[in-house]
Amino acid sequence: MRSILLVMLFAAVSAFAAERITISESDFHSYPNPFTPASGSATFVVSTTGFQSAVLAIYNAQGKVLYTSDAAAVWTTVTVDKHSLQWRGVDNSGKILPAGMYYGKVTVRTTDGDVRTAFTKVVLR
Repeated sequence: MRSILLVMLFAAVSAFAAERITISESDFHSYPNPFTPASGSATFVVSTTGFQSAVLAIYNAQGKVLYTSDAAAVWTTVTVDKHSLQWRGVDNSGKILPAGMYYGKVTVRTTDGDVRTAFTKVVLR
Protein backbone atom coordinates (compact mmCIF):
# COMPACT_ATOMS: atom_id res chain seq x y z
CA MET A 1 0.00 0.00 0.00
CA ARG A 2 2.80 2.39 0.90
CA SER A 3 4.54 1.87 -2.46
CA ILE A 4 1.28 2.59 -4.30
CA LEU A 5 0.89 5.84 -2.36
CA LEU A 6 4.48 6.80 -3.15
CA VAL A 7 3.93 6.10 -6.86
CA MET A 8 0.73 8.16 -6.82
CA LEU A 9 2.49 11.00 -5.00
CA PHE A 10 5.39 10.90 -7.48
CA ALA A 11 2.95 10.98 -10.41
CA ALA A 12 1.11 13.95 -8.90
CA VAL A 13 4.34 15.86 -8.25
CA SER A 14 5.60 15.08 -11.76
CA ALA A 15 2.34 16.27 -13.30
CA PHE A 16 2.48 19.45 -11.21
CA ALA A 17 6.07 20.15 -12.29
CA ALA A 18 5.19 19.50 -15.93
CA GLU A 19 2.27 21.92 -15.75
CA ARG A 20 4.24 24.65 -13.97
CA ILE A 21 6.73 25.26 -16.76
CA THR A 22 5.24 25.32 -20.22
CA ILE A 23 6.52 26.82 -23.42
CA SER A 24 3.75 27.32 -25.92
CA GLU A 25 4.18 28.44 -29.51
CA SER A 26 3.29 31.99 -28.47
CA ASP A 27 6.00 31.89 -25.78
CA PHE A 28 8.84 31.22 -28.23
CA HIS A 29 9.27 33.33 -31.35
CA SER A 30 11.80 35.30 -33.37
CA TYR A 31 11.81 38.77 -34.88
CA PRO A 32 12.22 40.24 -37.38
CA ASN A 33 10.87 37.32 -39.33
CA PRO A 34 11.84 37.09 -42.13
CA PHE A 35 15.26 38.65 -41.72
CA THR A 36 18.38 39.20 -43.80
CA PRO A 37 21.67 38.17 -42.12
CA ALA A 38 23.52 40.95 -43.96
CA SER A 39 21.36 43.58 -42.26
CA GLY A 40 21.45 42.24 -38.72
CA SER A 41 20.28 39.31 -36.67
CA ALA A 42 17.13 37.58 -35.52
CA THR A 43 16.17 37.84 -31.88
CA PHE A 44 14.75 34.66 -30.37
CA VAL A 45 12.57 35.29 -27.33
CA VAL A 46 11.41 32.67 -24.84
CA SER A 47 8.91 33.39 -22.08
CA THR A 48 8.87 30.95 -19.18
CA THR A 49 9.04 30.99 -15.41
CA GLY A 50 11.98 29.48 -13.58
CA PHE A 51 14.45 30.16 -16.42
CA GLN A 52 18.00 29.05 -15.62
CA SER A 53 19.65 28.43 -18.99
CA ALA A 54 18.74 27.61 -22.57
CA VAL A 55 20.23 26.30 -25.79
CA LEU A 56 19.07 27.43 -29.23
CA ALA A 57 19.39 25.04 -32.18
CA ILE A 58 18.64 25.89 -35.82
CA TYR A 59 17.48 23.13 -38.18
CA ASN A 60 16.94 23.03 -41.94
CA ALA A 61 13.80 21.57 -43.54
CA GLN A 62 15.43 18.12 -43.61
CA GLY A 63 15.93 18.18 -39.83
CA LYS A 64 19.71 18.65 -39.92
CA VAL A 65 21.12 20.75 -37.07
CA LEU A 66 22.99 23.67 -38.62
CA TYR A 67 23.64 25.83 -35.57
CA THR A 68 23.64 25.27 -31.83
CA SER A 69 24.27 28.00 -29.30
CA ASP A 70 26.77 27.27 -26.58
CA ALA A 71 25.17 26.02 -23.36
CA ALA A 72 26.81 29.02 -21.69
CA ALA A 73 25.30 31.45 -24.22
CA VAL A 74 24.20 34.64 -22.56
CA TRP A 75 20.46 35.09 -22.83
CA THR A 76 19.48 38.68 -22.17
CA THR A 77 16.83 39.12 -19.50
CA VAL A 78 14.07 41.27 -20.99
CA THR A 79 11.70 40.86 -18.04
CA VAL A 80 11.61 38.43 -15.13
CA ASP A 81 10.08 35.68 -17.28
CA LYS A 82 11.27 36.74 -20.76
CA HIS A 83 14.75 36.10 -22.19
CA SER A 84 16.28 36.72 -25.62
CA LEU A 85 19.24 35.59 -27.72
CA GLN A 86 20.58 36.97 -31.01
CA TRP A 87 21.29 34.72 -34.01
CA ARG A 88 23.16 36.12 -37.01
CA GLY A 89 21.86 33.60 -39.57
CA VAL A 90 25.02 31.49 -39.55
CA ASP A 91 25.85 27.82 -39.14
CA ASN A 92 28.25 26.40 -36.54
CA SER A 93 31.26 27.28 -38.71
CA GLY A 94 30.15 30.93 -38.97
CA LYS A 95 29.06 30.66 -42.60
CA ILE A 96 25.92 32.64 -43.52
CA LEU A 97 23.07 30.30 -44.39
CA PRO A 98 21.27 30.64 -47.74
CA ALA A 99 17.79 32.13 -47.98
CA GLY A 100 15.05 29.75 -46.93
CA MET A 101 12.93 28.49 -44.07
CA TYR A 102 14.59 27.19 -40.93
CA TYR A 103 13.34 25.97 -37.58
CA GLY A 104 14.50 27.20 -34.21
CA LYS A 105 14.34 24.89 -31.21
CA VAL A 106 14.88 26.15 -27.70
CA THR A 107 15.66 23.80 -24.84
CA VAL A 108 15.22 25.50 -21.48
CA ARG A 109 16.51 24.23 -18.16
CA THR A 110 14.60 25.65 -15.21
CA THR A 111 15.70 26.39 -11.67
CA ASP A 112 13.73 23.28 -10.61
CA GLY A 113 15.76 21.11 -12.99
CA ASP A 114 12.91 20.70 -15.48
CA VAL A 115 13.72 20.69 -19.20
CA ARG A 116 11.26 22.13 -21.72
CA THR A 117 11.47 22.55 -25.50
CA ALA A 118 9.64 24.59 -28.10
CA PHE A 119 9.93 25.21 -31.84
CA THR A 120 9.41 28.19 -34.13
CA LYS A 121 9.95 28.95 -37.82
CA VAL A 122 12.41 31.56 -39.02
CA VAL A 123 12.83 32.73 -42.62
CA LEU A 124 16.09 34.06 -44.06
CA ARG A 125 15.96 36.30 -47.11
